[in-house]
Amino acid sequence: MIETIEQHQQERNLLPLWLLIMVFCLPMAIGWVLYLNPDFLSGSQQANGQLIVPPRSLSEVVLLRPDSSTIGFQELKGQWLLVLAVRGDCGASCRRDLFQLQKIEKAVGRDRSRLQRLLVLGKPSTGNRQEIIANRLLDTATVFDPESDKPFLSSIFSLAARLDESAIFIVDPMGRLMLAYPNDTPPIEVLSDIKQLLTATKNWNRGCAVCPVIN
Repeated sequence: MIETIEQHQQERNLLPLWLLIMVFCLPMAIGWVLYLNPDFLSGSQQANGQLIVPPRSLSEVVLLRPDSSTIGFQELKGQWLLVLAVRGDCGASCRRDLFQLQKIEKAVGRDRSRLQRLLVLGKPSTGNRQEIIANRLLDTATVFDPESDKPFLSSIFSLAARLDESAIFIVDPMGRLMLAYPNDTPPIEVLSDIKQLLTATKNWNRGCAVCPVIN
């Protein structure tokens, strides 16, 4: 009898904790379900980009800053990332894509504070490095793929089809790679997906989902 009373008391004490977990995780879960299953919403449209299923965690990825210090995606959590990944140098097409990403960010409007642009270069030239250090690449945060046994760019390019020397990726606020776009994707399609994601997830920035780790 005493054990039964104590058991009920423990269950009652855990109730506020479970309610708190539901409050924080439910909006995120609903957002993901609605985005991955757009037919649930009348008049909604499917994602224009290629979904990375399941989304891949970038929490263990470490890249190089222009000054040769390191930065991990773990440090970039909390915002949606619009990533331009280029296998080599940032030439004319890369600069064009950077300009398009800048326009996409501006077109997001009041939610642009939740979005950050990031350029990842595979083999930047000396000239590129000087430009980046002087902050002349359209005010875009830039990092390099370090020489390692498991290059970051090779890993992410292998996850999606129809990707050539450069591509655009979307990373969610939990540091998970979730959408990929070939470099010939019209900017309006990327913008449409970004707006849908920002709307579907406006009540959360972090969550408790578990997904495979890249590399």
